[in-house]
Amino acid sequence: MVATEIDGSGGLREKLEWLMLFRLVLVTFLLGSAVMVNVNDVESFSDPSYIAIVSLIVGSYAATLVYVYAMRAVRDLRRVAYAQLVGDGVLAAGLVLLTGGIHSVFTFIFFLTIFAGAVLLGRPGALFAAACSAMGLASIVLLQFGDFELVGALLPDTIPRPAEVPVYPLILNLGGFYTVAAFSGYLAEKLGQVGSELERRRLDIRELRALNENIVHSLSSGLLTLDLDGRIIYFNVAAERITGLQLEEMVMRPLGAAIPELGAIVDAAPAVADLPTRPRFEQRLVRPDGMELYLGVSVSPLQNAQGERTGYIMIFQDVTELKTMRDAVLRQEHLSAIGKLSAAIAHEVRNPLASISGSIEMLRMSLDPPEDERQLMDIVIREVDRLNALIEDFLAYARPTQSRRRDANVAELVSDTVRVYSNDPSLSPGVTVEIGASLADPAVAPSVYADPAQIQQVLWNLLRNARDAMPTGGTVTIEQRTHLDLRTGRDVVELIVADTGPGLSADVIPHLFEPFFTTKAAGSGLGLATCHRIVTAHHGQLSARTRDEGGAEFTVTLPAASREDRRSDSTTVDAVTELMDSSGVPRAASASASHRFATTRP
Repeated sequence: MVATEIDGSGGLREKLEWLMLFRLVLVTFLLGSAVMVNVNDVESFSDPSYIAIVSLIVGSYAATLVYVYAMRAVRDLRRVAYAQLVGDGVLAAGLVLLTGGIHSVFTFIFFLTIFAGAVLLGRPGALFAAACSAMGLASIVLLQFGDFELVGALLPDTIPRPAEVPVYPLILNLGGFYTVAAFSGYLAEKLGQVGSELERRRLDIRELRALNENIVHSLSSGLLTLDLDGRIIYFNVAAERITGLQLEEMVMRPLGAAIPELGAIVDAAPAVADLPTRPRFEQRLVRPDGMELYLGVSVSPLQNAQGERTGYIMIFQDVTELKTMRDAVLRQEHLSAIGKLSAAIAHEVRNPLASISGSIEMLRMSLDPPEDERQLMDIVIREVDRLNALIEDFLAYARPTQSRRRDANVAELVSDTVRVYSNDPSLSPGVTVEIGASLADPAVAPSVYADPAQIQQVLWNLLRNARDAMPTGGTVTIEQRTHLDLRTGRDVVELIVADTGPGLSADVIPHLFEPFFTTKAAGSGLGLATCHRIVTAHHGQLSARTRDEGGAEFTVTLPAASREDRRSDSTTVDAVTELMDSSGVPRAASASASHRFATTRP
């Protein structure tokens, strides 16, 4: 168990390599010392004791080569470790025997062998090395003090050979071997346990750091950290994606200089971070590529382990789509209120207008007034008709209608609308309508699940808008494209109506679909509002923009026809208010009423 822990913590192979390197350095030092001592006495090189020492050192080199081979050939390195301890014991015994026996100054090498055993194999290794050292020392005593003629002839004359065995040094050394083995083994075990614990802690920290980095990188929200001076320390992947900036460009830069739109939030961070409930800011941001975003931003203090504030954490999300949806809901509420008001006005005003118009007609026929009075009556009748037309527009916008939806081919819808529009006598001269190639063949054009009459009403109003925007002539182009809506997971069809007029100003576009908003002297401001209501009722979108090459572009986005739509109820009835039920106003067909829709084009 101990050997396994040590091997796992420090690596037994690496320790064996260090032991072999230390052995080579030691024997090389001994060899060099022996040569340097006898360099001036050439005859000493032939001395048997010198030859024995050199042979011992050369044998150590040879044993090291064997150990290197064994480390590559043997899978269980503990066997190699035990073999090296045996070899080191033999080396130490030989060196001690040749340099004075039990009284040699190199007796400490036995202790080095015991330390090596403890480092390699823990307590078992230390005890094994102590046993080898004890046997080596016993062998030295036996050879040194035994009556062996052959051994005595080989030993140098400098080795003392008294008649009595020095029992006290022998016992002292043997006791020292096992005492050192016990303590070194204990320390080696503790060192191995500490090393194993440190390695586990190191792995835990590495895994925790990797988990933390994965969490931060996986966040869909942008995250950046600031120091107390407002300089950027960290910038995650989502922040790069949202802002269009790179971490390399941002590190240690003041946030106010890198992202000026967020600079004011950084200035307020110290006060905001101390609040019990931290507010959420909404900030407009223009990316380097010109894209405009709205960010939801929150700021929190960044603290160290002692609870001291070291900076701030800023988290932000792209809430552009959410803001658009919120604005759309507010606009719908606004439109709903205006629609109810329109219905009430129409109900209260329409009947008196009919009475006024009828009375003037009767007076005109019965009194035979002079020409100037007749002209005044004509003006009254004409203005009454104009007011009635305005009320009809109110009703067309506010009146709940029954939608009869079915699969409708967009190519047929466009071609039928353009055919009727081309025959309109009010069409400005020089205005031409071009149908794109995507709408040329009904057989390949997509279908939408919609009320054909209402969609044609929308197209009719958009074409009239384009005509009014080009009083001196121009071209209106109608295109179609289909793509997958990632939010709903279904295909949508876009009908694009573009003209070559002056386009739309930036301050007008946000108000285009509001009721009664118009820049035209004779407009009621209900045409595009009605179109927007129809498209929204079909679960679609109506948007407008100014093209880069000039001219306005309106896009009608409708869900493509699907089996789910056909299985659902084929008709959708909007909520009918009690006020409109009691008004007694007949529902006019959208095709016959479309010519009364005023425009809101600038």
